[in-house]
Amino acid sequence: MNRNFQVIFLQYVLRKNSDEGFAWWGWLIVILIIILLLAAIGLPSLLGCVNQAKQAEGKNYTGVFNRSQQAYYLEYNKFASSFQELQLGIKRQTDNYNYYIKTINKPIEHKITYFYAVSRKPGTKSYVGAVTTMKGNTKDNEMLTIAIACETESRNQIQTANPTVKLGVLTCPNGMVKLSQ
Repeated sequence: MNRNFQVIFLQYVLRKNSDEGFAWWGWLIVILIIILLLAAIGLPSLLGCVNQAKQAEGKNYTGVFNRSQQAYYLEYNKFASSFQELQLGIKRQTDNYNYYIKTINKPIEHKITYFYAVSRKPGTKSYVGAVTTMKGNTKDNEMLTIAIACETESRNQIQTANPTVKLGVLTCPNGMVKLSQ
C-alpha cells in the first residue's frame, strides 16, 4: 500500500470531529429495531402462555369435579347429577368454557358420571372427565370409584364422545388424550 495513502487513511479514521457520528434519530431507529426484533421473538411464546392459562381453568375444574364426585359417591352411594347437588360453586358458563354434567345412576355396574368443559375461545382445548364404579373385593362387595380426565388432541376441537369402560379401565375416546386417572 502507498505510504501517502496509509497516512491519509489513518488521519481519516482517527479524525475527531463533533459533526460526525449518529444523530439522535439514528439511535432512536436502532433502538426501535431492537425492540421490534425482541417483540417478534417473544410474542408467539406469550400467546401460547395465554392459551395455556385459559386451558388451566378447564383442566382444573375437570380434576376438581372428578375428586368431588368420588367423595360424593363415598358419602351418598350415588353420583351427583347437578352442580347444586355437588356444591362445587362452579358456574355453568365462564368467559373460557361451558360446563355440563351427565350422570347415569342405574344398576351398580353402570353408575357413571361425565363432566364436560367445552371451550368457548379459539385456540383452546376442551376437556371431559368421567367417574365410574367397579367392584373391588368380591368377598365384601365393596365398590371402588375410578376416574379419568381427557383433553382434545387439537385446539378448537369439540369433544364428541364419552370415555368408555373397557375391562374395568376408563379410556378416552378417539381424538382425546388421557391426562390422569
